[in-house]
Amino acid sequence: MVSKRAHTNYLPTVFTIFGITGDLAKRKLIPAIYHLYCHGLLPEEIHFVGVGRRDLSLGDYGEMIKQSVTYAEGKVDADKLASFAALFSYVEGDIKSPKAYADIGQEIAKRDKDCGHGHQTVFYLAVAPQMFIRIIEHLKEASLTGPCYELGIKGKIVIEKPFGHSVESARQLSEAVMTYADEEQIYRMDHYLGKETVQNILLFRFTNPVINDSWNPEAIDHIQITASEDIGVEDRAGYYDSSGALRDMIQSHCLALATLVMMDEPMSLNSADIHRRKVEMLQTFSLDSNPAESAVRAQYDGYRAIETVAEHSVTETFAAMQLKSSHPRWKDVPIFIRTGKRMAQKETNIAIHFAPCKSDICKAVGIRTEPNVLNIRVQPMEGIGLLLYAKKPGFSIETEQVYMNFTYQTEFTDEQPSPYERLIHDVIIGDQSLFPTTEEVMEQWRIVQPVLDAWSDQALPMHSYAPGEDGPQAAHDLIGQWHDSTWTAGVGKQMNSDAQ
Repeated sequence: MVSKRAHTNYLPTVFTIFGITGDLAKRKLIPAIYHLYCHGLLPEEIHFVGVGRRDLSLGDYGEMIKQSVTYAEGKVDADKLASFAALFSYVEGDIKSPKAYADIGQEIAKRDKDCGHGHQTVFYLAVAPQMFIRIIEHLKEASLTGPCYELGIKGKIVIEKPFGHSVESARQLSEAVMTYADEEQIYRMDHYLGKETVQNILLFRFTNPVINDSWNPEAIDHIQITASEDIGVEDRAGYYDSSGALRDMIQSHCLALATLVMMDEPMSLNSADIHRRKVEMLQTFSLDSNPAESAVRAQYDGYRAIETVAEHSVTETFAAMQLKSSHPRWKDVPIFIRTGKRMAQKETNIAIHFAPCKSDICKAVGIRTEPNVLNIRVQPMEGIGLLLYAKKPGFSIETEQVYMNFTYQTEFTDEQPSPYERLIHDVIIGDQSLFPTTEEVMEQWRIVQPVLDAWSDQALPMHSYAPGEDGPQAAHDLIGQWHDSTWTAGVGKQMNSDAQ
């Protein structure tokens, strides 16, 4: 991991976490913050204020912090863990009550007085989305998000997806948030964007001439994005049944990946330049035709038997789409996206399918080759692989598929930060590059809304698939209409086994 000395813009910080006793805070946030602490990647002057409804003594609260770390890390240094836990204080209160915010204000004021100067403030909303507006409103009314005049910086507010449930709800959420905060104060947390491979996409494209020069419609036939899981909805059934695969994965994660793969080169790696290019690319995306022809939904067998799922649920656990782009570079290159639960394997993969070989040598000697495929593996075994052809050893002229494979785990021996570590660190230093803007979120909802509308009236079929299968046949038919293409399931799996 990068050492603290690599950064110069650390500011004294009070970092407040709403929902500190919840699963997200205990399983993700606290362990991520501990890692940053151990690697010297936190400001020297930082204090964490946890907010929750539980009646906890200071001792019980400190023990909860320690247990969150040890559960994630196993055995840790006791002295270091104790020093880390001492950075946390606790405010018991109802987040609907103004008193809780007065107590938070007192904690911040105490830190300012003890240190003799002001702090930047961060408010992480690790709570249900329906609480976002109420909390932000209370923060504003309690004057907690206003600027720290000594540092010249306003309070930062971190919210977790989902950012709305439809175009209209996303618009209402955005307008309500902007009533109480500016765009520069809002950090929308999408942990996918904190993964190393996702961060590498732009640099991989634009710093390697052999790749950059091939990133065009003459060389690329089509693009596939797969985000599959081999598990079901598990303990998320209550939430998932009101959301579904399209909202849960495609609207946010998958479209964010497509944007990074296809956006124009930004003027710089400055946050504003990157977001400008992202919005420009998203504005070119649309469904290839109507939802009946360009989208598929399905439900895995047994989903409706889950206890907290509605008996006649019409929530999709699988979704696939074919998109097109009006961008001059990409107008003839289709984008296929699919995601699902209880599929054959867990894999998030971007597959760039290049155009077929046109070599006269292949034709002359009767060698048949399939198009090259570049796989950008987001998970598992983050890395990049390229499917090529090479001459098979021996006296005959035969070719065989080979994989050129790079993985972070084998190439870089240094410990890699988790997505939450990277994103929390970026919040602290004020880098918004990896956080979707309001414009991006609204464009993502615009793209999927026609499908949501078409599926809501139940006129289009709900396909089914057996757990452990590679999705429904209708999804294979969808991609098969393009040059008899097939989903690249198995390529990533082969590369993963090679790396191991």
